[in-house]
Amino acid sequence: MYTSVPHVVNVPYTPYTETYKKEEVRVPEDCKTLEEAVKKVHRDDSLTTILVGAGEHLINGNNLVIRSDMRIVGRPSVSRDKIVILGGILFKKEIGMCHLQHLTLQAKGSGVRGYSSYTMEDVLVKQCGHNGVYAHGNGIACRCTNVEVHQSARSGVLATNGASITLSGAKTTVRHNCTKGNSTDYGLRVNGASTIQLVAPLTKEIVSVGNGGGGDWGASFINGDINQIKNIEAPPNGEMKPSQTGLTKENYVLQGYTTVNTLRF
Repeated sequence: MYTSVPHVVNVPYTPYTETYKKEEVRVPEDCKTLEEAVKKVHRDDSLTTILVGAGEHLINGNNLVIRSDMRIVGRPSVSRDKIVILGGILFKKEIGMCHLQHLTLQAKGSGVRGYSSYTMEDVLVKQCGHNGVYAHGNGIACRCTNVEVHQSARSGVLATNGASITLSGAKTTVRHNCTKGNSTDYGLRVNGASTIQLVAPLTKEIVSVGNGGGGDWGASFINGDINQIKNIEAPPNGEMKPSQTGLTKENYVLQGYTTVNTLRF
């Protein structure tokens, strides 16, 4: 799959809108299951996007494993609460940039686990049996826009081992997580020199509310620092510098802060 850094064009990023294109695979019209659609996109470099229709989409096992860069997007003409993935999503290492949009996720384990960088927009992650949204590894970055994480058994949003998670968008909430009551779990949690950043007007005090365990935000284990969960100002032009997101220059481009003319994203 395409992972190199393309030529940059300085125009605003435009979210996915519903059009049927040759680079899309539709579930259930073209593939009956998400697993089948993921395999099809992985094998064919001309395919970029899985368009998910209404219904409950059951994942065999705990996770839908993603091994290459792709977009998984709920059909815009269907309300988000009617597009439900029953199972977690796992992004493997070194696969490029992936994107989730306009979906509801409910998993027996973690909702979304990223060992590569990824973005999410307009996604509800609820009632997961482990962590809600998770990013792991030095240089790994996750950007969540209008993402809601509710009622996870463990931490709601977790960055570990040098990863960075940036939260933005007025609809972003992290509420009523840590239902197992573990004192090392938090609504927003960092481990090992990782960061969680909330872009103004969001603040951690507004976003993370009513979580159990150790509370609404905190750090745990080796090198955890509560000061790495921080509120940051949005730049006047709306575009963030790589240093503000924890991204490398390459992932900064892929992350969607700057649109690119040849990126399949």
